Amino acid sequence: MKRLLGFAIGAFVLMAAGAAVAAPPGPGQKFDCSQGGSGISCASDDTGCVPQSKDVPTGNVSTLKCGDGLSKAFAGAIRAVIKCHAKMASSVLKGAPVDDEVCESNDPVKHKSAKEKLDAAIAKIAPLCTSTQLTLAAAQESTLFASKTNPLSLDAQAGAVYCDGSTSIDPGGDDAGTISTTDPVNDGNRLKCANAVGSELGKLVAAAIKCHIKLADSDFGVKDFDENVCEENDPVKGKSALQKYNAAMTKLTANGTCSANTCLTSGNRTTLGANILAQVEAANQIVYPCPGTTTTTTTSTTTTTCPGGCCCAGGVPTKTVFTTGIGSGTCGHLASDTNANFFSLACGGLYFGGAGVGVPLPSRVPDQGSSISNVSCSGTTLTVSGTTATQAGGNRCIQGANSTRGASCTTNGDCAGTCLSDTDCSPTTSPPSCVSGSCNNGKCAFEKCTNAGCLFGPPLPIPNSSNGGAATSTCVINTLSGNASGSADCAAGSVTNLSLPLSSGIFLTGDLMPMRWSTTRVAAAAAADKPPTRRVVRARIAPSPGPARRAGARAARTTTSGASRTRIRMTARVAPA
Repeated sequence: MKRLLGFAIGAFVLMAAGAAVAAPPGPGQKFDCSQGGSGISCASDDTGCVPQSKDVPTGNVSTLKCGDGLSKAFAGAIRAVIKCHAKMASSVLKGAPVDDEVCESNDPVKHKSAKEKLDAAIAKIAPLCTSTQLTLAAAQESTLFASKTNPLSLDAQAGAVYCDGSTSIDPGGDDAGTISTTDPVNDGNRLKCANAVGSELGKLVAAAIKCHIKLADSDFGVKDFDENVCEENDPVKGKSALQKYNAAMTKLTANGTCSANTCLTSGNRTTLGANILAQVEAANQIVYPCPGTTTTTTTSTTTTTCPGGCCCAGGVPTKTVFTTGIGSGTCGHLASDTNANFFSLACGGLYFGGAGVGVPLPSRVPDQGSSISNVSCSGTTLTVSGTTATQAGGNRCIQGANSTRGASCTTNGDCAGTCLSDTDCSPTTSPPSCVSGSCNNGKCAFEKCTNAGCLFGPPLPIPNSSNGGAATSTCVINTLSGNASGSADCAAGSVTNLSLPLSSGIFLTGDLMPMRWSTTRVAAAAAADKPPTRRVVRARIAPSPGPARRAGARAARTTTSGASRTRIRMTARVAPA
């Protein structure tokens, strides 16, 4: 019995002696084991240190929960921006360019842009973060969301993916990158290649960051973790982050998607992956900083010399975009002779008329209408001026050849197209619209420019169901009657004295076609074999008297100069008696 027991104890001792003991670096020590630790947990190419605490920021440089949360937030933001770039590039190839700022940095309606989501994620995790982690994260965010003038920004690095052709992917000019739009046979695949490479780079970033999170969690919990197998080389399954990226690139080569793309060769795509991975490894110290990492704030008086005389962050701006959003709350009021605040004005609403007006007010101004203006910079002051249709872009053919409807344009002639008969033109008109093989009714809608003659936002519907059931709803088309002007401050983020003078065309169209004629009058017209006639009526409507109207007029005089008038053009079909 003693022999058996001794044998069992001896076997246990041998087993214990032969077992591997986890020896990762400890809290506050570098991930590369240069300050302690050994074995497979040593990540020789990763910066940063094992967090000192799980979730207590006081007295520490980093916490585990904050580092993990920041890592996930940045991974999501980077992938989101890459998707924004792909959508913008695709819109350019389709001939309907859409700027990516709403998607990337500022969504004034839903607040779901990549940057706004990142800000929300950081704010949520902030109570568990040290001041060092938050300061470093803010600096990293500023770098990633800077303009293309910063080579480490996401906008600048887009140029390494969208490197084909000569057409800019960004109508606003903030992002680097070009695509081919002159090779109809291959342009689609060229863009598909770039979009695919961008997407796979985003996946590589997210996967590498996930490996870093696992490493930090394992080291903090005194468990071994081979970060190299996760990130770069999995000799058994071949499923490391970098191996998955390289496999995707091999697939693009095999199916010929990138064969026509002159810059995204197989070698260049491999280099892109290695470069992105190196950036992720270098940034690890931002979310998992080491003890001794300090942030210093100093106060001094300096004289700043700005490049070109412009002190705006991110480079010299050339354009500004105003986008209409959905307003809420109260944005003003009317005053009368006896009451300084007798009527509140709702934000986002359009008011008109005087006392006893029958149209239900306010009318809602459609959102998402964008106007692009030029800006010149001096210091932090921006001077706003109008843009031409060519400068702003975003114009669409709304009349002319059927083949050009919805196409990009800068003049009415761009919409004329070719035709064989009037049916090839829209709308068909009398006299004929197809003349000498070309539609003579081409019309280009200038939707985003801010010089005189450009449209301001989409058509404004003014429904009216209160007039005894009569069809008196109207549609307003707003057009700029003068060039945009004003000023802004890029440091304060404010706009002052913005002037966009408008001319409004009001069309009385009726609610429903059947409501335009009474049954008896239509029947009488048919019996007399007299077709309905079309009459155009022009009228000026005098304002109604009353204290509300007088107060409104007086308020208008305090903010505008000169007389104003409304011209109403009403088109109606009238059946003869």
